[in-house]
Amino acid sequence: MPSTMSTAGLYPSIWRTDHADAGIFNAVNDTAMDVSELGDLPMGDRDTPELEDRAATSELDDRDAANDIAMDDVVAEAAAENAAVPDATSLADLQVISDFAAVLQSPTDDYLGDRGTLAQYAEICRKRLKNSVRSKGMTDKEYQDMVDRIRDEAQTWELVRRLLKQRLDRENEDMESVGASLFLTEKLCEKKTLAEDSSMLELQVVKLWLEAALHERYLAAPDNIPTMPYRRTAQQTPGDLDHATDLDPDAAQRTGRPLFPKDEEHDEIFFRNLFELVQTQPLRCAIDYAQGSDRPFVAACLQGGLLHHFDVDDTDSHLTYVEGNLNRRLWKQTCRELAKEPLINKYERAVYSLLAGYVDGVLPVCDTYEAVLHAFVTATYEARLDAQLLTDNQFFFVTEPMCTDADVAASLALAKCTFSNLVARIKNGGHGIHERAQSTASSMLAHVQGYLVSGDVTSLVTYLHTRMHGAKLTTDQLRFAVHLTLALRDLKVPVPLHEVDRLVQTYVDVVMHTRGVHQSVPIYVQALPASSRVSTYAAFVGDLEIHDWAVFLDHAAKHAMDVPAIVQEMARLLFKMVEAKNKDGDKVKREMAERRMIETIKVLAQKRNVDPHAVTEPVLIKHTNHAIRLLLLHAKNANRVIQITDMIPVPGDVDVAVVRETDLYYWAEYADYRLLAEFLARLEDNHSRRSGYMDSVMSSGLALLNGTWLQFDADLITAAVQHATPDVSETMLDELRAELVQTHRLYMRYLPIIALKLGANVHDRNSAKDAAMLAHAAARHQDLLRPNVVPVDSLEQLLAVNARILSNEIFRKEQHVTKPRMPSSFTTSTA
Repeated sequence: MPSTMSTAGLYPSIWRTDHADAGIFNAVNDTAMDVSELGDLPMGDRDTPELEDRAATSELDDRDAANDIAMDDVVAEAAAENAAVPDATSLADLQVISDFAAVLQSPTDDYLGDRGTLAQYAEICRKRLKNSVRSKGMTDKEYQDMVDRIRDEAQTWELVRRLLKQRLDRENEDMESVGASLFLTEKLCEKKTLAEDSSMLELQVVKLWLEAALHERYLAAPDNIPTMPYRRTAQQTPGDLDHATDLDPDAAQRTGRPLFPKDEEHDEIFFRNLFELVQTQPLRCAIDYAQGSDRPFVAACLQGGLLHHFDVDDTDSHLTYVEGNLNRRLWKQTCRELAKEPLINKYERAVYSLLAGYVDGVLPVCDTYEAVLHAFVTATYEARLDAQLLTDNQFFFVTEPMCTDADVAASLALAKCTFSNLVARIKNGGHGIHERAQSTASSMLAHVQGYLVSGDVTSLVTYLHTRMHGAKLTTDQLRFAVHLTLALRDLKVPVPLHEVDRLVQTYVDVVMHTRGVHQSVPIYVQALPASSRVSTYAAFVGDLEIHDWAVFLDHAAKHAMDVPAIVQEMARLLFKMVEAKNKDGDKVKREMAERRMIETIKVLAQKRNVDPHAVTEPVLIKHTNHAIRLLLLHAKNANRVIQITDMIPVPGDVDVAVVRETDLYYWAEYADYRLLAEFLARLEDNHSRRSGYMDSVMSSGLALLNGTWLQFDADLITAAVQHATPDVSETMLDELRAELVQTHRLYMRYLPIIALKLGANVHDRNSAKDAAMLAHAAARHQDLLRPNVVPVDSLEQLLAVNARILSNEIFRKEQHVTKPRMPSSFTTSTA
């Protein structure tokens, strides 16, 4: 079974320590278990009333003290491990994680549409932004940074959607061609350029995206921009020499007199609103706003920025009219000169600077990254468009503008800029760029935007993977990176799949250890490569509380995951954990781990139906001894068939047909008997001979001896030793041989004790039957009853008891009885 990809050093995998029984891989469990918690565990693994007298013994006191020490050690280890992991309270809003997972689970048919998957991602961020609350103790800067991060993510999702949609549409559809003509209007020239130049088209996509982003940001203000009537004439008084009294908008600049205070205030608001409209809407909207605000002079000035084109009259389709400016280059140069006038309102300067492609005049009023980037992108777009217009219709310009050498050089430089160049200019600062915009240009999302616009998806994924590997991604950033790379993969964009898988695996680890979003884990596990889904999900479910297993295994089934393989992997990890505890030599931890294992096996066996293959490992008894029989026992009760294949390492390729064909009930019956045999040994060790339990154990022991299981154990282990492959260590073989000796020792435990017990009660009818069975068992297993295993005097006692039984008249009448009597107490406990 392939192992999960390691994320050590990124988001370390931890196991929850809030509950003692939180996962099958926890080092320890609470030892103070109530008997009711054990349910139908066999007697050998529950604290029975008959053993109450042990509670007061010094041995139990010592063990409790050792348990306390062990628990302290485990808590200390867990605390040290948790210190390396982000606190759950610092993770992203749980609702956002769940919402993203829900969208990922149900992708839309129109993936890139206005209501598609990527649009839904952006909408989740906008909803989060709307519901964002300033937490206690958060400074103004911290709150603003949080709001900016959420808004930037929403806008980046929108950029991804627009770019990918444009690229896919361009691949799948033929762009509308522009017919050859002696004269092309500027509108047609722009259309032709966009159809022929993909870089120009993508620059327009970015420009429109920035306009939408700025519009969304400005909507925080009132939705309807108020009109600002020009009130100067109403306040004018004859002979007023202190204020400008003329009606033209240049009166204050021309006369050197200030406006009336109210008009000055209105001018500030008007030009700010006008600038925002020029930034975010078609120029015609700004012209209409100026006219509606009683600023016809401003509206007339803005008319010069319209591209020259012919349009059809709305009232008569046979009529066309001309709109736009044939001398836009001259008009732009005039705007540049106007933008350099220091006495003009800064927002008015910004309006003309933006329309003229003069970045230095726009930056003083841009305090966000989007606004600064929009100024650069717009200037670049206009510079390229002007160059193309001059090439296509150079003979048609009436007047050549008188541009300075600096303006020409700046325009040529902008025309050659790429998006990455523009972002780099912002990041490097200078030219009056706001510090806030400069900081945003260095963010992860700005880098992502740069890679997306340039179309370098491989570098994008590598960049995200590198940041993750350096632990430089927050949970929000990791979530964004995972959903972005999965979107690219789903859209068949070539991406380095290995790095995508690493990103997803790391995010799965984060979600697995974030309370409140566990229902999202199956969705992300399903996005992993098939080779690691089973192992990852098995580790996740095993770390949950036992009563949650059935729910999350059902979730796995709904996501078309291989549930039997998941259960099998859970059991493999379980046995691996117990084996590790057996090796560390700590008896207390080992006992606690085994108890946890028993509870785990019971739930696994009862809740899941696994492939119907029998056990084939020749070292089953060595590795699973106690646990595997419990598994089979509870599987029998739940009418399940369990596959144990590949759960444990196989030291030799030994084919034992008996095991393969064995009926499950037969296995479970053996589990009952063998567990009672081990319980008998515990009773003997503690000198607690309670008659009821002794009778139960001995009767079951007789059935065990009378069957073939002990001989099967011996044959199985012997075969494993004889047919072991060269890679099996001598230590493993020694352990197998020791297990064989332990199997023989069961005879030494049973035969003398049962013989003496029956000999003292030979007058009892049931004892007579049991003694007869014992005699038959002893006769059949003479090869195992060697003097070095079973003492000679015990054999002699057994033969003597057998002789007395055979001479008993009662027994002769019931000699045909051969089946074991299963005591009611045991039957009740394992039902």
